[in-house]
Amino acid sequence: MKAPKKQHAMVFDQECLDDLIPVIPKFLYRDELTIIAGGPYAGKSRFSLKMAVDLAKGNPTCLGQAQPLNILYCSERNWKFNSAQLKSIGLSDKLPDNMKMFCVPNIPQKEMTVFELNPLKYIAERVFTDDWKPDIVILDTLPYFQGLAAQKDISAYGANRRDLLKIKLWATEHGFAAWALTHSPKQNDKNRYEDPFDKVIGSTAILAATVGAAIIERANDKFVRVHFRSHVADLETPRYFSYADYTEVTEDESKKAVPLTTQKLSIREYEVLKEIPLDWTDYKRIKQTVTVTLTLSENHLRNIINALLRKGQIALDTTAEGKLIRRFETEELPNPVSVN
Repeated sequence: MKAPKKQHAMVFDQECLDDLIPVIPKFLYRDELTIIAGGPYAGKSRFSLKMAVDLAKGNPTCLGQAQPLNILYCSERNWKFNSAQLKSIGLSDKLPDNMKMFCVPNIPQKEMTVFELNPLKYIAERVFTDDWKPDIVILDTLPYFQGLAAQKDISAYGANRRDLLKIKLWATEHGFAAWALTHSPKQNDKNRYEDPFDKVIGSTAILAATVGAAIIERANDKFVRVHFRSHVADLETPRYFSYADYTEVTEDESKKAVPLTTQKLSIREYEVLKEIPLDWTDYKRIKQTVTVTLTLSENHLRNIINALLRKGQIALDTTAEGKLIRRFETEELPNPVSVN
């Protein structure tokens, strides 16, 4: 039976789609929830801050351009940290007039219990006014704004579905688009080389409740790879950006590694790196060879591969049939005596 449109069906049917009001077409809609996921230091907050400022100013973004929008950015970190983040990506910490920052650590201690019991109500009562209402509310990160229940178990389907429905109803009540940041496992997780959207921590309710989603991964120490997914349209994906300022680059540019001689590698990392050829090679074959040759467990090798990825020494191609791996071409490998 078709779900009533106003009850936010978890699966979007055509009638629901016809009623969607786009803020960023194909990805962000009023009364709906979009998720941005990524592991530690992937760049979720940097990406979201850059998008927030650009959308507030009406600047072009990687997902399109809109008229200047009222933005409320709710952060788990204090203003001092967010100010430094803004400056680190080349932005002023003087926010546009139509952008507000709500920082959880700056809440008076005596009001923390009230906030924790009902974060959404607390924010609305203290930030929304008759003269200023947001077009987009960004929650960085999601568990901080789900209330005390979410701290017990962020993977329970029922809890996720209930909490996400609260956020969507909150968005509907005030007429804004909700944009929430959430976590994915560290890069040494067993799912590292699978569908990137399998990494979103939480139950299937997380993605089922969204109209759009993105997951951010570090391609290496200089660039990030962003996968986009939408319930309502096809999106170009993945796309690549500079970690420093989120300038978009081509995939080939993102694969430019920092010269090996500038990197600090462990002896084990160096030994594994020597076993990886310059040409694209089947990852399974490399794994079988290296685990035997260097007497490594598969888990230990996986951790080393991820370290080499973060340091920009190797590339993985997971779009091919089977997983391919190669080492970046350099004049010579570093002397093992000089590495850490």
